[in-house]
Amino acid sequence: MSEHLQSGTADERNGDGLPADAGSEQAPVGGSVAPVQGTAPGGHATTKVPVTRAGRAWVGVVIGVIVLALLLVFIFQNLHSTRVHFFTASGSVSVALALLLSAIAGALVVLLIGSVRILQLRRGVRAGRGAARIAEAARAAEHRERTRG
Repeated sequence: MSEHLQSGTADERNGDGLPADAGSEQAPVGGSVAPVQGTAPGGHATTKVPVTRAGRAWVGVVIGVIVLALLLVFIFQNLHSTRVHFFTASGSVSVALALLLSAIAGALVVLLIGSVRILQLRRGVRAGRGAARIAEAARAAEHRERTRG
């Protein structure tokens, strides 16, 4: 980053080259987290705690535990067996297991289709970048030819 684009002197900037007050509402990476003071619309002082990776992880854990609890309730309420036929195979399995396996199979189909689409988009982006490079090289060569003679 060039010196004329940076604001403030070296003493006024923090370690990453930004002004000392830049990003004061974000949590420092690997450091301690201090609450940020703010003002509510009514003029009351509020304390805003910054969002951290650990906080996001805890939210994910809580959501996972809730989903697991709901899944266990579903399994325990559907323990009775039923006869399942698939092509030439047949057997007796609990209703909960049959429904869970079918849901997992559906999720795998969606995952497969989504992965194929993502690969198509990546190839398209790469092809677009390649075409842009070729076009830029052609424009540069054309410009050199015009400036030579």
